[in-house]
Amino acid sequence: MRAIRTLGTLSALALLVGCGGGEEGRRSSDRPEGWPAELLTGEGTGPAIYLHEGANSPAVGYVSAGVHVRISGAPEGDRIPVRIDGALKVRGWLAMSRLAARVQQRGKVSGTPAYVGPNDLVGVRGDAGDGNLRVEVAPWLGRANAMTLGPFVGEFPADRLAALEVDPNAEPPTPGEPATLPAGAEVQVYDRPGGSVVATLPALDPPLTVVVIRDRGEWKGVRVGVGPYLVGYMNAALTPAESAPAAGGIVGEAARTGALPERLAAEADRPLWSAPAGTRIRFDGRTVAILAEDGWAREMNRYDTGEVDVFVAVNDQVAIRGMVRGGDLREAEGLPQPAPPAETPTPETPAPETPAPETAQPPAPGPEAYSPEAYTPQPAPPTETPTPETP
Repeated sequence: MRAIRTLGTLSALALLVGCGGGEEGRRSSDRPEGWPAELLTGEGTGPAIYLHEGANSPAVGYVSAGVHVRISGAPEGDRIPVRIDGALKVRGWLAMSRLAARVQQRGKVSGTPAYVGPNDLVGVRGDAGDGNLRVEVAPWLGRANAMTLGPFVGEFPADRLAALEVDPNAEPPTPGEPATLPAGAEVQVYDRPGGSVVATLPALDPPLTVVVIRDRGEWKGVRVGVGPYLVGYMNAALTPAESAPAAGGIVGEAARTGALPERLAAEADRPLWSAPAGTRIRFDGRTVAILAEDGWAREMNRYDTGEVDVFVAVNDQVAIRGMVRGGDLREAEGLPQPAPPAETPTPETPAPETPAPETAQPPAPGPEAYSPEAYTPQPAPPTETPTPETP
């Protein structure tokens, strides 16, 4: 499992969320026709949730990979409106580059050399029409010392994508013969015998094992990886192997190293408060998130209005920046607090006071300094049966 990695001080965050219903909140019925009702967040770093669809929208929240999101509207530009119904309920615009899905039923990704099986993860990048979604897929070789291939962007039926896991044994893999690639040599994969190169497999030690599913003399139709797969043809000296490549994926949630969500633990120089269930996080006078369970809040700024600018989380899934009433916060018993600042001699001439802003708000967004490292859960190897598009 990979832990969340944090860097430096938080950027200012602000999020428009329709937790209790707002004029800009979207209903689930606003979901575009043919789209799955629920998808997932994908891998990536940095903020992923935004105030609105505009290119100038402030970043307002962080989310880890594998979080379920409900689709509440059609994509606009490179963002899509979503709702997260978890321990911290939020609603905002998710970057399309962070939207993902689990494959529910096997098939070839049209327009690519990729093949996917149940529970394989793909990125969702938009509507392709005719009941298809535009997806991004990166075949995985199942080796820690080998990067994924691609990514490739193609089309896949929307009704074969969702957020939930399915039984991977419902569709057994295509029968084939496992074979080992030549040792110490790169091998090119073609779209057809004598056709165009679609990928180059790295030279690994020990060499990769592939599954031969078509035999056309010197050319072999192969399935490469442990899911998602690369399918194509190669002309190489293969050695029969005893077994097909085994799964080695990562499944689960981000690693936890303490009582606090890691994004809050990284801000150890800020005062820590307990935030009870029911606490509302606001921005510009509007509720932007609500705690469904008890959580924690790091105090970033405090204003004479009694409002506190906080960074809030319940777990490692989602973290939101916004304003709460000071009276909503409680002492965080049993958890470490930052050391008090060292005394500083009073200057002979007092510095002039800076008036408090008329309306307390989180500071304007600044350069990104906080960058959680997300991971992509890799499920067990999916299964596959022959299709006309498989070599």
